[in-house]
Amino acid sequence: MSEKGNLQKDKNEDVNIWRQKTIEIRNKALYQAKSIPDIISIYIDILMQSNELVDLVHAEALQKYRDEIINKKYLSRLRKTFNSIYSFISQDDMNLCFSIEGRRKSFISADNKILKILKDILLSDVNQSEEFTKLLKELKDHSLIKDTHAFRIIIFNSSKTSLYKLQKNVVKHFTEKGSTLLEIKDYLKNPKENGYQSIHAIIKSSTGEFFEIQFRTFEMHMLCETGPASHLIYKPKDTSFDRSLIKIPGYGFKEEKDQNGNLIIDEIDLIGLSKSLQILQRQKTYSI
Repeated sequence: MSEKGNLQKDKNEDVNIWRQKTIEIRNKALYQAKSIPDIISIYIDILMQSNELVDLVHAEALQKYRDEIINKKYLSRLRKTFNSIYSFISQDDMNLCFSIEGRRKSFISADNKILKILKDILLSDVNQSEEFTKLLKELKDHSLIKDTHAFRIIIFNSSKTSLYKLQKNVVKHFTEKGSTLLEIKDYLKNPKENGYQSIHAIIKSSTGEFFEIQFRTFEMHMLCETGPASHLIYKPKDTSFDRSLIKIPGYGFKEEKDQNGNLIIDEIDLIGLSKSLQILQRQKTYSI
């Protein structure tokens, strides 16, 4: 192996060690805490004891996530956004049958996303000190995660053409009110390998909240819920922590075995620890 190859191998090993140590810190917080905000506070306190920039960025990103899930004014504005989407679609196309739900990204999922962003920087050839310092400055104004809260719109008995039209009109509804469209991810034109299809729009509201809107037909939704694109398949149960040591009210699990003797873990997660927490839902399943 070349000298460059050896250096890359050493870097990979160092980053994997960093990630494993960070997971151990997270688990320590998981086993001590009595609530999600409590987990994050303990986690942050330990990370802040480090002199490493990567850990300080991590702590700041976690603080932003914590602020978003406990800030009542922030959540109130998101509820208004949810109702605004529902009212707009109902008036824009009175014959459209649809369902809309709001979800909050789970703590484990949010932290794993933060860890991936930090890991990619650690493995890259960029000036890490500059990159992490830049992130620390950016985190003073906005979150590292732009989809902590998401709204999913599912339309019934409609085509892809209708879905594109809906996405265009909903985004226009927000941009005309001062919001900013940050990104469109079109998984209809470019489906994921597992067949996942949807359109995702990342938006920054005029009052500073980030949120994602997902657009799906009912058929696409069923593929995500029960088909090959299901979370249970592409996001299997996280085995990085011991569920039996978690003592947070609203979280539990059952272990069962299938007919082949394989262990199945059924999580009862009412707090959004490792499963997305559905917080809002409305639907119009008939035409007026």
